[in-house]
Amino acid sequence: MPRLFFALQPSADQQLAMANAAAAPVREMGGVTLTAADLHLTLCFLGTVAEESLPALISSAGRIRPRRLKLPLSRVDFWTGSRVLCLRPADHHQDEPALALLAQQLRDVAQDCGLNPDARDFRPHVTVARKVPSRTAMLRPWPQELQQPLAFDADGFVLMQSASTPGSPRYTARHAWPSARR
Repeated sequence: MPRLFFALQPSADQQLAMANAAAAPVREMGGVTLTAADLHLTLCFLGTVAEESLPALISSAGRIRPRRLKLPLSRVDFWTGSRVLCLRPADHHQDEPALALLAQQLRDVAQDCGLNPDARDFRPHVTVARKVPSRTAMLRPWPQELQQPLAFDADGFVLMQSASTPGSPRYTARHAWPSARR
């Protein structure tokens, strides 16, 4: 059974810019780096989902009206509990309420389909490295401001699948819901 989640997926150019912006801190602190092509913003983690549940999930998610969202990522942050290094927006960004609403709508869809999505509060971020050694990261103040905010423009949302590989997980889009306005 696949491990699935709903996400926003930036363009390839934006993914590369994010990977480049995070390269120095990741090199200095260690951890498992995600490849640029795998960078995304998780909206709702679903966990393991039976294949036979996918048609209903895809149909139900299709009732949500996706829109274009812009979220400049201006900070690099380290989260102690999960040991991840991530890029995130400044607090209280103007599109954050729309992102939180979309995340909640997707959580509701999953529950209506009989799934048990992750119930943690939504915190918009793009994970760039996992398993970062806490002892190294804790020597720095967090969050840190990026010299230049990074663009993150999302045209709708996607259902993604996580595949375990040696090193870092890989992600593939299973279905996409682009915004009506292109």
